[in-house]
Amino acid sequence: MEVLTERLSRGTLHHLQKLEQQAQDLRHGSKTRAKQERMLRDLQKAVHQLQERRDLLKVQIANSPNKVLGPILQNTDSEDKKALVMAVKETMKRMDKKTLKGAVTEATKLKQRELSVSYRLTGCTIHKTDGNSVRVRWDTFDRGQYFQPYYAVISLNSAKSLHLVKHNLPYFLPIKDFETKHLNTDMQAFVQVVGDSLNAFVSRRHQVEEATEECQKFIRGEITSSNAFNNIDLTLSSSGQTCFDVQLFYDDLKGNRPTGVTVHTHGGLSKAQIRNIKEIFSQHRISEAIQQIPHS
Repeated sequence: MEVLTERLSRGTLHHLQKLEQQAQDLRHGSKTRAKQERMLRDLQKAVHQLQERRDLLKVQIANSPNKVLGPILQNTDSEDKKALVMAVKETMKRMDKKTLKGAVTEATKLKQRELSVSYRLTGCTIHKTDGNSVRVRWDTFDRGQYFQPYYAVISLNSAKSLHLVKHNLPYFLPIKDFETKHLNTDMQAFVQVVGDSLNAFVSRRHQVEEATEECQKFIRGEITSSNAFNNIDLTLSSSGQTCFDVQLFYDDLKGNRPTGVTVHTHGGLSKAQIRNIKEIFSQHRISEAIQQIPHS
């Protein structure tokens, strides 16, 4: 009897351990799914940022020397090309080494200037000033359109530590946090995060300007926003006299798509319509979202 009781106890204990293990596995699975969902959201944000960078690179490519001169060179007759090659060869024979060296030097300088312009088109340039200081310039763009530049002077102190001396960056950006987190560990990351934040700010501001100009017939009153354009309020009209308020929230100052959308209505919209409006605003620029919403 004691042996049987002992075996039953061991069987029950073993079963209990298996149930606990299964419960633990389920909890681990839930955590894994939650982590995967967070990673998916982060990837979606990264896709939006990459799309903005793609638009910026399109501007660079469209204005590159190869793009401008390519059609001209392609239209050159084959006979003209042969004559051009022969002329170059004859010129090279007549040139002395000193002249050739000078031509190479000048070509190198021209290439450096071209690279400097291309680098500037990517949004950032860095120049050495006096002593141990450099000046960083961020150029801001949205949809291929150039806006204003921003500057910062970074200096190396006696303790061999970088610090921000002065700048004209918007006060609402967490520049001190960026400086503490990145400046002395990864300056490239510092330059990148500031540039991303500036371009996102310019994009949000530009979207409000676009909506004001292009969607005035759908907007009641004026669009209001915070200085950082990370909280935007507007009132839109739907069919008849139905109006509803839309609030856009941007928790990430490096983003140009809202992380939160609220819709307030006085009974004129169904729950399905409200869900649809939220989804449209979360995925599109403001003016595009307004135009996609059914207004009749």
